[in-house]
Amino acid sequence: SLYGRFLRQDVVFDTGLLFLYLIGSFDSKEGTHLLDLFHYTLDDYHLLLKIIHLFKKDHTHFVITPHIFHELIRHIQMDVETMYSDRLALQQVMEKLKEFLKNPLQQIQELPTGKDRIVDHASFLFQWEVGDISLDVVSTLHNNCNILLTDDKKFIKAYETRDDFLLISFQDVKHNAYL
Repeated sequence: SLYGRFLRQDVVFDTGLLFLYLIGSFDSKEGTHLLDLFHYTLDDYHLLLKIIHLFKKDHTHFVITPHIFHELIRHIQMDVETMYSDRLALQQVMEKLKEFLKNPLQQIQELPTGKDRIVDHASFLFQWEVGDISLDVVSTLHNNCNILLTDDKKFIKAYETRDDFLLISFQDVKHNAYL
């Protein structure tokens, strides 16, 4: 099949969908509404799980870069705080979230990119942020990282003509909801 060659590939997450995957799981378990921070819903989370299920096999890894990990944690630290005026409630949610995130984050493979490769990238200091560049570098360096799960329009534009790479636009799947 057209996409069959990608079924043994690792799945690279960008920040937004990593947030949806992890925080959606937390919201489902805890009954919180942290997904609202990124304008996601539990329905979005369940759709993402269906997409992941299509690709997740025993030999498939979920992959992030240190830069994506940093962006995720920065958003959690900064954005979750805006939802709680009660400092004690904020502290309780953050403690639960900290404990909850340990296991899923340990199961996600982190691949380094190196600052030299980022600095040498054509989009450095121009169109893309460092996290975005790190995803492109990982996909170039590691032959098994040819599936990118994103909701970022700049990736969709940059990868639309590449036949060696499977870009899955979450928004496109959501709007065409055929899963």
